[in-house]
Amino acid sequence: MGKFSLRPSMGSRPSSGVFEKSSRPSSGVFSSSSRPSSGVFDIAEIPRSDASEASSRELADLAQDLKALADQAEQHKQHNLDNFVQILSHLNGLPAMLEHLGQIPDVVSLNQTIGQQSQQIADLEARLAASEAAHKEEATAHTTTKDELSHCKANVEAKDERIHHLKSLLTNIDQDVKDARLALETKDLELSTLKTEVSKLNSLVAFQDQEHAQLSDSITAKEDEIKQLHEGLAGNDAELAHTKTVLAQLDAQIESKNQELHSLRTANELTFRQLLESQTASMEQLFQQQTHTTDALTQQIVELKQQVRLQQHLEVNTPPASAPVSPAVSMASNAWGMPGLAMFGGKKPKMHKRSQSQIVIKAPHKFDVPVPTML
Repeated sequence: MGKFSLRPSMGSRPSSGVFEKSSRPSSGVFSSSSRPSSGVFDIAEIPRSDASEASSRELADLAQDLKALADQAEQHKQHNLDNFVQILSHLNGLPAMLEHLGQIPDVVSLNQTIGQQSQQIADLEARLAASEAAHKEEATAHTTTKDELSHCKANVEAKDERIHHLKSLLTNIDQDVKDARLALETKDLELSTLKTEVSKLNSLVAFQDQEHAQLSDSITAKEDEIKQLHEGLAGNDAELAHTKTVLAQLDAQIESKNQELHSLRTANELTFRQLLESQTASMEQLFQQQTHTTDALTQQIVELKQQVRLQQHLEVNTPPASAPVSPAVSMASNAWGMPGLAMFGGKKPKMHKRSQSQIVIKAPHKFDVPVPTML
């Protein structure tokens, strides 16, 4: 708290026109189009050594001039850097202001312009070296004539024009440096204004520190309230733990009841199965007894039928008389709950055709077994 950034927004920065390059002549001093084209030369007019020496001297003079111009540009650049370092030394106690100054568009554009001009000088030196190599190749590859000498003079004049152009370019650089100095002076005024604003901001920071102290007091009160709430929550947590313990006990009781219910259900199923098996066995035994009784009755009926046939045969051969009843017939009559055959008075009993031929006894086919109720 108490630290503010004075960096302006990118959209609010004014566009600087100090280092405009639109008025400067375009580069291309050593373009290949200015080189003389080779042609047919007269070898007898000028010796080769004179032309080579003249061209070498001109190239050496041109190289010295360019080197002097490069040294002058480097001196201007170093002078600008010294001025910039001196300005920065005045701002030693304001790091935020230095950061803002490093991002001022005019200073940034000045540094970019100086770098571009240094690059242009390096390009010119490279072009000079390339031109020198090209001239050396031309001097060794072609014969020297008067026409070649005139071409060399024309090249020297063109190079003089280029040197003049470089001098005008350095003049423009000097003017840019002067403009940059004026811009730096303007920035000094802006920095003084910024210092005033910083003092105002410091007073604002002091006021905000007081507000921060008040906020700290209110935060302390809120922390006390939060502490009380935490204590209440701790009590609620204890009650919740007790409730969870009671619920766990109830769950255990429910589980035990479920186990008891399961055991009772298993016992009831076992009892039901045992009762069903016992009743099934008793019904099977009763069915077997009835089957035996039915078989005995069937045998007695067969014997009775034989006796009836025998009696009919005897009635045909003997006069009617009261015949005694055989013990088998009496037993069959008693078994069926019928009166003795004497009730017919010695007459032939009338029987159904089906009863005379076959007596069908149906066994019971359905048993009503009581089913115990499940618990």
